[in-house]
Amino acid sequence: MAIDFWFAIGSTYTYFPVMRLDTVEAQTGIRFNWRPFNLRRVLVSMNSVPYADKPAKLAYMWRDIERRAKGFGLTVSMPPPYMIDDLVRANRIALLGLKEGWGKAYIRASYRRWFAEGQDAGAEPNFSESLREAGQTPKEALARADAAEIAEALERDTDEAFSLGLFGAPNFVVGKRFSGDTIGSTMPSRGTSSPAKKACSLRSVQAPKMRIVIGPPLGPKPPLGYRAGRKNSSARRVARCPPWLRASQGQSFKQGVLVLLYS
Repeated sequence: MAIDFWFAIGSTYTYFPVMRLDTVEAQTGIRFNWRPFNLRRVLVSMNSVPYADKPAKLAYMWRDIERRAKGFGLTVSMPPPYMIDDLVRANRIALLGLKEGWGKAYIRASYRRWFAEGQDAGAEPNFSESLREAGQTPKEALARADAAEIAEALERDTDEAFSLGLFGAPNFVVGKRFSGDTIGSTMPSRGTSSPAKKACSLRSVQAPKMRIVIGPPLGPKPPLGYRAGRKNSSARRVARCPPWLRASQGQSFKQGVLVLLYS
């Protein structure tokens, strides 16, 4: 079973999972399918231009990102260029790379140049330099990414994102349901790197700076910032779980919702 990781190069908070998911996979055995989509098309459909015309909110976002980056040991040169120039082309390159096996290397390189070096992730020289780092010849890779086949594939994936009800990035999807809270997916945690263990009678995973709980397929979303009872016994952890988690005992991973909690 794998979890779909829906993202878009151009989403600021996506920086944190793209730089960390391979480590989480190695430590937990959970697999993630990387699914780029055209976030700008989704935002335009909602008449939403996040942060660009909201200076106070934008300033808070950069402060929040700087704090999170420090917690994760990641570099940010404040503030990175925002919004990026050609989001669609950046994600076509990512989609092509994921199909050909070099996509993750490209995406990480692109984000590092964007956040640490101040290079727009939707323009040159980021495109070419990140492609070279991923082992590709820029001119040839860009030509393949600009082909109609890849453009159509990105639009199909974006249609699927619409059908799932996604309205931002990043999101983590299991089956038909999802929880894509950027706070839950990116906040540091003081959890340890212990193996997979039970919590709230659901499948949970503890990993450095990330806690993952699978469940439930039904019921309301958890309250924002809910804490899962770190370093407590299983009995105490179950007792501290809210009703929406306690009521979900016995539900399968395949049916569940991915909820990323922090403490």
